[in-house]
Amino acid sequence: EDNIRWFHAAHGPSATSPSGAAKALTQAFHLTLLAVQGMDVMVEDIAAVAATHDVPHSEGNGYWSLIRVVHCCLEKLLQKSRSITEERTSVFFPARARHLTEALSEYHEILGLLKEMLAIALF
Repeated sequence: EDNIRWFHAAHGPSATSPSGAAKALTQAFHLTLLAVQGMDVMVEDIAAVAATHDVPHSEGNGYWSLIRVVHCCLEKLLQKSRSITEERTSVFFPARARHLTEALSEYHEILGLLKEMLAIALF
């Protein structure tokens, strides 16, 4: 949310010349945030189901694997967001903005697919 506010405020409608990169980053962050919303409840529900399907002497089941993939993806997304927060005032940031926007868009797509998989697992 901090990056959404920063890019919107620094380069949004009130700015004298909003950049296309700032608009794209604002949109990418917004879409990614929407994709993440509600996943915590879904993961908690999956964890409750996963516990009933544990098999003794087994390292896990498909439910736990799905939770682990979601966790890893969210960790990477958090790292990317923190990196953007640290780099956004750098003189070199505009050169990387397109690449970062594409990366956020990819996370949005992956999170959407994971959310669908969570929904199917709960069905």
